[in-house]
Amino acid sequence: MDSLILYITSFTVSYFIGAIPFADYISKLYGVDIFSSGTRSAGTSNVVKSVGLFQGIIVAIGDISKGILVTVLGSTLFSIEGILLIFPIMFGVLGHWNSVFSRFRGGDGVAPLIGTFIVISPYLAILGVVIAYFTGIAATKLGYSSLIGVVSGYLITGGMSVWFGIVDISLIIALGLMTIVIIFHAVIRHRKLEEILTN
Repeated sequence: MDSLILYITSFTVSYFIGAIPFADYISKLYGVDIFSSGTRSAGTSNVVKSVGLFQGIIVAIGDISKGILVTVLGSTLFSIEGILLIFPIMFGVLGHWNSVFSRFRGGDGVAPLIGTFIVISPYLAILGVVIAYFTGIAATKLGYSSLIGVVSGYLITGGMSVWFGIVDISLIIALGLMTIVIIFHAVIRHRKLEEILTN
């Protein structure tokens, strides 16, 4: 029973951390409704395009920090280990997708996932971000370039983590599945927004 309460508390705390709408709050400070501007997504790239580079960097730091905090609290304060750590991470992403503070709207969830990888394997996370960035640039003509970059970064760094025994393979697989879910969510969301904008 105590364990159940611990897990429920962890999931709830993770959701509310993930739900902090940095993009929405910062954009409003500059008179921009991020959900009515650009791609209508509360993410770094849309803030950069709709508000400015500096504001986008602040949002990126905030959203990545959410992933870091959720993962650290899950593994330390709530003593969740191994593959079970994916659950507080998942609730953090759910909060980012559907924030109670911004009428259940949010971003794609890529930045919080980067924060999670930074906690699990800092050096490989940095390598993954670099790979994702340059792969995304190379794939600009293919559509969904940032998502292609994220997949490439995950595949290479995730594979290296398993190869060198840095991270439990079950957790890497779970994070891989989470990455796939985030990508599908982002693609479906962007397509719906494109339909709205073209109608």
